[in-house]
Amino acid sequence: MGCLGMTTNCFSVFLALSLLLVLGCAPAQPVSVPVELEQYVSEGPGAPFVMNPTPGTFFANVARDRSLSPEKQKELLERIVNFGHVSQLVVRNTGESIEGLKKLSNLEAIHLSFGAEASGRRIDLQSLKEMPKLKEISVGYEAGVQLSDATIAVPAGLINLSLFQLPVTSIEGLENCKSLQILDVSFNPKLEKVDGFRNLGPLKKLKISEGTLTRISAANILLSTEQLELTEASSFAKSKIRAVDVSVFGKDSLVNLDGLENWGGVKSVTLNYLQRLKDISALGRMAEVQEIVLVQCMLQGKAITQSDIESLVQKLPNCRILIQ
Repeated sequence: MGCLGMTTNCFSVFLALSLLLVLGCAPAQPVSVPVELEQYVSEGPGAPFVMNPTPGTFFANVARDRSLSPEKQKELLERIVNFGHVSQLVVRNTGESIEGLKKLSNLEAIHLSFGAEASGRRIDLQSLKEMPKLKEISVGYEAGVQLSDATIAVPAGLINLSLFQLPVTSIEGLENCKSLQILDVSFNPKLEKVDGFRNLGPLKKLKISEGTLTRISAANILLSTEQLELTEASSFAKSKIRAVDVSVFGKDSLVNLDGLENWGGVKSVTLNYLQRLKDISALGRMAEVQEIVLVQCMLQGKAITQSDIESLVQKLPNCRILIQ
């Protein structure tokens, strides 16, 4: 009788464990997109994002339908937030708060564009830093839109940051983004400084422009006419950035590129509209560079020609050098 009871108990334990195992391994039920969201939400990656989303999550594009009133768009965003399985979001913002997007716990990438309704408004993007899964942020606005002011803070796990014509003066939290690979801060009219480069790992792509950017302070990349007109031979020399693709814009900023050769790992350099260059010999000291593109640049007051780059060709026989 005792043995029978013991056998029964063992069988019960075995049955319970088997049931737990089956339940634990049961495939997750597929997520269905609500009918009212089918026009805006789909599976898989979507433009304009660089990174692939987590499998099983969704891409939502609220900017696709320009006929949506701000009220309708707000209602649509609330429904998307309630749906909750979106990892990539494109939204046309009219100047309202993005605080509610924090509820999208799976959000990995966001593209914000500001429409005409946002003209004259102050934009607060500080709450982006409270979205810990965000890996990719892209912000810009439509032609003709004039924002009065903007602030932004970014989360530490960011990999790709692109800001285009956003009236920010600084980027809070960038110094904590140790996994950052792509940084595009070109054509931001009020950007005065970008701090934190000493803390960053190797960048795959860096894109900067003159505008009012006076220095990317931690890297000592000086871009103002006043500071570079009489520059010492160290404008790039103290940089700790290791970038694969470097693109520099500016019309009357850089006079030489000394120190750029210290950026280890640079494979591609593009110089755009640099009109006051006096010396480009630093390019010839970039041992790993594979491509150099000179777009409407001038050397000693004249358009750069093939004869100007002959010494570069000799020093970098495996490098593709283009004049455009």
